[in-house]
Amino acid sequence: MKLLALNEGLKIIESHQLIPTQINTDSQEIIRMLKENHDIYDGILHDCRYRLRRLGIPVIHHCFREANMVADSLAKMGANSTFFDEARIFEVPPVCVRNALWTDTIGTTVQRSVRSSSNGRVDRTYQVFQINPG
Repeated sequence: MKLLALNEGLKIIESHQLIPTQINTDSQEIIRMLKENHDIYDGILHDCRYRLRRLGIPVIHHCFREANMVADSLAKMGANSTFFDEARIFEVPPVCVRNALWTDTIGTTVQRSVRSSSNGRVDRTYQVFQINPG
């Protein structure tokens, strides 16, 4: 689903000429698949790579889900929606993202433990935070 969402997002960026653009995803797997090949998803990966080339090959950054709760809230809303065949652009943020949008605006710090060793033990704790650009 995230790969399909990326492709739809690239279509929107392209059709509305939202350039330059910054792309963030919480899926390291998508980033890996775009760099390498994957037999099952070859068609959609080809489409994504084609659109990325047309957009000037913007870098796709990994970010933790907590670092972009607005996108996560919208994804959850979309997963519970009956409109699977169309992308939607909102003039006003939906109610379900208002809290996430507010915490993003004021810059909220979230602590996240990340497993970084093969035995599953938590070796490091990273601070994920956002800074209000204004």
